[in-house]
Amino acid sequence: MRKRLLVAGLLLSSLAATGVDLSACGDKFLVASRGTRFQGAPSNRQPANILVYANPSSTLPKALEKASVDATLRKAGYHPTSVSAPADFEAAMKKGGWDIIVTDLADSSAVRGRLQGKTAPMVVPVVMNATGTELAQAKKDYQRVLKGPIKSQAFLDAIDDALALRVKLIASAS
Repeated sequence: MRKRLLVAGLLLSSLAATGVDLSACGDKFLVASRGTRFQGAPSNRQPANILVYANPSSTLPKALEKASVDATLRKAGYHPTSVSAPADFEAAMKKGGWDIIVTDLADSSAVRGRLQGKTAPMVVPVVMNATGTELAQAKKDYQRVLKGPIKSQAFLDAIDDALALRVKLIASAS
């Protein structure tokens, strides 16, 4: 009997000495070296001027309103300007200084035709409810295309990606 108690005591003390981590449900999130995926560091974003042209004759204004694009871009540190009237768009284009111009696919070719030079803003067309062939053609014509319906995080990711590509294109052209 004493021998059994001695063996049991040795086993318990050896388990206590090894420090086996027996975490309960949820305790793993309290460990300092672990974190949840939404606790990642925000990405380093350079300030950029973004022109969003939502032509009222297209489906883009409703899609942008649902995704609260302006607030999402401002929260990320960008400087968005949203215009819907053609006269406001003309004034914004004359002002210049844009890094990205977001527009509906139907308006994008006219916008791209007005831009010249290696530091010209990148046009990112938004394709809403397009067929596969329309989407494939848009991807051939433009470096970046955003497929709708739009969600705020997907929109922000597309803008980040387009800006990174623009920086690479400008650097390679220099």
